[in-house]
Amino acid sequence: MNDSHAFSIYDTANMLQRKLGPWSEEKEVDEYQGYILGSIHQGQTAYNRDKNLLIHAQINSDIVEIIPVDSPSEKITVSGPIPEALKYEIRGSGRNIGAEISMENTIAYNNFYLGSNSIFLVYLGFSRNTPLLFPFVTVMVY
Repeated sequence: MNDSHAFSIYDTANMLQRKLGPWSEEKEVDEYQGYILGSIHQGQTAYNRDKNLLIHAQINSDIVEIIPVDSPSEKITVSGPIPEALKYEIRGSGRNIGAEISMENTIAYNNFYLGSNSIFLVYLGFSRNTPLLFPFVTVMVY
C-alpha cells in the first residue's frame, strides 16, 4: 500500500474492506514512504478465506508473515536463513523517489502454495548478480 498500512483487503467489486499491518505503530507513514516500504518488502501475498489468514512471503528478504485478519496483532513472522541485512539505497526525490535494491542481496521467496494446513515456500537463495549455469530452487515447508 502507498499509505500507512502494508496490506489492504478488497472485495470482488474492488471496494476496500479492511487495512492491515501499519508500517509503524509510532508515526503516520505518508504515500511516498509507503511506496518505498512496499518496494522493499515486495513479494507474494495470498489470503485463505477459510482460515481468515493473510500470508506474505518477501522476495528481497527472507521474511514470511502469517497474519490472522481478525486479530492482526497476533501476526507470526518467520525469518531466515539469510544472515545479512537487506542492502538498498533511497534514490530520487519528490514523486520520483524509490528504493534501489542492491544486486548483491540474496533472493528469498519467489512463490508459495497455501494448503489447508501448511505453507510450501519456494526459496531461491542466490543473488541477482550471480551467474547461474542452471536454475534451481529449494522448497521449504512450514
